[in-house]
Amino acid sequence: IRDGSHVDKVSLRRVFKEFGFDVRIFEDLKAKNLCYCIEDLAKYDFSSYASLVVCILSHGIEGAVAGVDGKIIKINELKYKFNSNHCPTLNGKPKIWII
Repeated sequence: IRDGSHVDKVSLRRVFKEFGFDVRIFEDLKAKNLCYCIEDLAKYDFSSYASLVVCILSHGIEGAVAGVDGKIIKINELKYKFNSNHCPTLNGKPKIWII
């Protein structure tokens, strides 16, 4: 678990709530569970939303993040789930990734 994650989580939640975002928090996920959460999120109907912001607070390496189990996930594999084929209700809308 990354030192400072709790402080960052609280700050990010506050800021995004102030901007009117719906905030969902998932903590201490193994790599497999992070992938499941992203897949579930990509199935959501974003028709009434203007954008998507995903924040991942984790250790990792260039281009990848680690689950709490130390297994690595490529960021592009996560982002791929939100392209127009997989998540059409976000087509043409900003998708912001904070890693």
